[in-house]
Amino acid sequence: MDLDLNIRVEIGGKDVSVSELLSIDETDLSSEYAAQAARFAYVAVLKAQAKRQWGEAERARKENEAYAFVAYKSDTEQIPKGSKTVTDGFAKQLVESDPEVNDLRKKEIEAEYGYRVLEALSDALAQRAQMLISLGADLRQEMDQTSMRLNETPNDRLKERLMQRHAR
Repeated sequence: MDLDLNIRVEIGGKDVSVSELLSIDETDLSSEYAAQAARFAYVAVLKAQAKRQWGEAERARKENEAYAFVAYKSDTEQIPKGSKTVTDGFAKQLVESDPEVNDLRKKEIEAEYGYRVLEALSDALAQRAQMLISLGADLRQEMDQTSMRLNETPNDRLKERLMQRHAR
């Protein structure tokens, strides 16, 4: 299955390639082990930035809602017919339909989406780490069954056989 997804997350305009981060080169597990921590760190930094953006977007929306509520509540032109003041409920409805508040709400949703995507990517990297552990264990078991060893030279095997003979 070809997993060629590029996820655009608005954090400094960076493209996060899922296929690049999650792919495993089974022929070079040593490099994969070495790169795993860097991949975790990269996604963790992006995730922290996304969480900060989400928090800032939420704060901006709430602040704007509060200012809009006060403005609508004190606006005498907004008083419905047959009423003496703008009620809290009516002011809340005006805030809900305010275009600026809705734009900020959309930005907050986009920021939350970016954070959630990176959270899912972080979970996928944890699964990738478990897969690397499993692949390494399978490779060690395969080498044990075939009497192969990592980084072994023919001289190492000869030395080992001579040592075994001498130990008898």
